[in-house]
Formats: sequence, structure tokens, C-alpha cells
Amino acid sequence: MSEVTPGATNDRQRQPSRRLRLWLWFVAGFLLAFIGLSVTLSMDYYDGHGLYRTKVWHYYLLEIRRAWKSTGQLGPTSGSSSGAVTVALQHILLSLVGGAVMLGIGWVVKKRSRPT
Repeated sequence: MSEVTPGATNDRQRQPSRRLRLWLWFVAGFLLAFIGLSVTLSMDYYDGHGLYRTKVWHYYLLEIRRAWKSTGQLGPTSGSSSGAVTVALQHILLSLVGGAVMLGIGWVVKKRSRPT
């Protein structure tokens, strides 16, 4: 039988919770950036009749509805799905940056609060 000191198990148990808490910082930053960008940024949407300025979250809904109702025929709005995918990828990329910033803030906070 091997002896385990209470300090060694405490260190092992503490390590995953620190990582979990840092991931919570990342998720919070990602969601804050994703929702913030969805609500504040505007996009131009062309429906074949006119050009409309709408928020990003509404732009996604309009593009999804257009894709579902599409007959597959060419027209003035064909090919807009690739534009929607580009906007979504940029949106996710900026949200990842927001999550990374919050992760850095969480890391600094954890480092300063750690007893020396």
C-alpha cells in the first residue's frame, strides 16, 4: 500500500477546478461577444425587391428562411448563402477573440488571487 499525503490529493483535486473556471471565463466572453455583436451590428439584406438594413440575428433568420423556401432556380438573390456563411464565420471568429480576451482576464484574476 502506498501512502498518500493529504496535500497531494488536494493539489490534484484543485487543478481541474481551475481549468474548469478558466473555461467558464472563455464561454462567458464568447457568449457576451456573440450576443453583443448579434444585437448591435447591422447587415444589409436584399430580398429581390429592395435592400433592407437589419440586425445580424435577424439577418440569420431571413437567410435561413430564404434557404428553406428556395426553389433552386437562379435569380437576384441566388448565391446569398455563401455570403451568410462568411458573415457567420466572421461572427464566430470575433466571438472567439472575445472569449480569448475574457480567458486572459480570468487567468490574470486567478493568478493575482492565488496565495503566495
